[in-house]
Amino acid sequence: LVQIMRSSGQSLVHLINDVLDFSKLESEKMELENAPVDLPKLIEETIEMFAYYASEGKLELIYFTEKQVPEVIFGDRERLKQVLVNLIGNALKFTKKGEIVVTVRVRAAQTSHGTLPVVHFSVRDTGIGIAPEHHERIFEAFTQADASTTRKFGGTGLGLAISRKLCRLMGGDLKVESAPGKGSNFFFELAFREVPQQGAAKLVDSADLQKHLHERRCAILCANQTLAGLVQHYCRSWKMEAHTLPGLAEPVIPQLLQWRPDVLVLDAKGQEPELLGKLCNALEEAGIPWLILQTVGEAKTPQSMPSEAKQSLVRFSYKPLSELKLFSCLIDLLGRGNGEGSLEPAVAKLSAAARDSGITGFHEKYPAKVLVVEDVPMNQKIAGMVLKKLGYESIEFADDGKQGVERVNQGDIDLIFMDLQMPVMGGVEATQRIRESFQLPRQPVIIAMTGHALAGVRESCFRAGMDGYITKPISIDDVKNAIVSSYHKLTGQRQADKPGAAPGESSSAPAASALPARL
Repeated sequence: LVQIMRSSGQSLVHLINDVLDFSKLESEKMELENAPVDLPKLIEETIEMFAYYASEGKLELIYFTEKQVPEVIFGDRERLKQVLVNLIGNALKFTKKGEIVVTVRVRAAQTSHGTLPVVHFSVRDTGIGIAPEHHERIFEAFTQADASTTRKFGGTGLGLAISRKLCRLMGGDLKVESAPGKGSNFFFELAFREVPQQGAAKLVDSADLQKHLHERRCAILCANQTLAGLVQHYCRSWKMEAHTLPGLAEPVIPQLLQWRPDVLVLDAKGQEPELLGKLCNALEEAGIPWLILQTVGEAKTPQSMPSEAKQSLVRFSYKPLSELKLFSCLIDLLGRGNGEGSLEPAVAKLSAAARDSGITGFHEKYPAKVLVVEDVPMNQKIAGMVLKKLGYESIEFADDGKQGVERVNQGDIDLIFMDLQMPVMGGVEATQRIRESFQLPRQPVIIAMTGHALAGVRESCFRAGMDGYITKPISIDDVKNAIVSSYHKLTGQRQADKPGAAPGESSSAPAASALPARL
């Protein structure tokens, strides 16, 4: 009964948020921001939000951003993200197996403002598909393709209506190509004003680094051919000799060894364990390194691991795969143990770049024992995944506010991510009890997690004593920013804050020595 009530409450909150957005759009009261947006970063962050959801089923979530896509554009980051989240979320909802592919391309177009980059976004899936006569109907408010769709999959019928209106508000339009049993492709184009970039080129585009991959042989073994093709595309762009294998079978192993690749890129998902073990044993004996593409939340396959003495032969990269992830791993693998040391400077540069991105070494700059208070198991897993990507290992979970308070009272918790709506005890009450139980400066940092941002919710969080506020589904950047902005409160600076003030509204600024180094 509690589960039913909780699920119903969350559905109601989502419906209210959708109705509010739709009402603003209908009344033409929604205003767009026009600020610099790191477009590739936004796309990657949005995709990463859905990594765990995709890994739960027999799905591959794949994305590709064309090299020519502008790095920084002027636009409304949150509204663009909202459209992408709606489209990817829909694709996941209606696709049980196969793939979801997000593609971002660009073309130049003449507009009244001169020549501008027009960015083409598409979200293609292998789901149930939509009959042509329903293509326009699905963009109407509170409707879906037909009544059976609503019964089977649920939903408000507002997501696509809102997305189309947002696209039109931003100067584009949302369209669909689909047929029953053939999947769907939702796409839109938006013209943006590009922000001129004067900084150094990205490391993945560095000729000095890429030359270390020139003419290297890469074998690719992925069950999903789109993923295999993406790996091949990236490798060939770095002038590698890259070939995909048809599948893992007994005869493939001697053929592979005869060709003698410099590296194998291997997706272990769906591979037969015994054959996988034979392949990796053969690679180890031949001294050929391999990169394993790992599904989020999936345990490392024992058969894919080398012996203790040969650990340097293998690297892991979480899917969805990005160009930088693949490039970093290949440089790392091909630069280790070759006896020349010629790639060591390149490996060092990439390691430094990873540190600068704020992921590698983040937990060392901001060490903490973390408690996630969240009643939905899937949301617990996603929060845990994000925190582990930032390097945190000491993570505990509580299923409601009461359990959270009891765990905090046992001591040694530094950082809490607190859901607001939970059975037994909600996040606001739990925060109030924690604040009443501790004397400064022993207070842990508490960051609210909520599925909505209705007026007054943020203020009630800060009045209760919370230090930060992020919305679900959470992203790595949201979590990083929340930790960075509130971490000084773990170093004795909380007493400088006004009671109930939002972060950054302190009566005096924290001492510079108490702040962590800038990312």
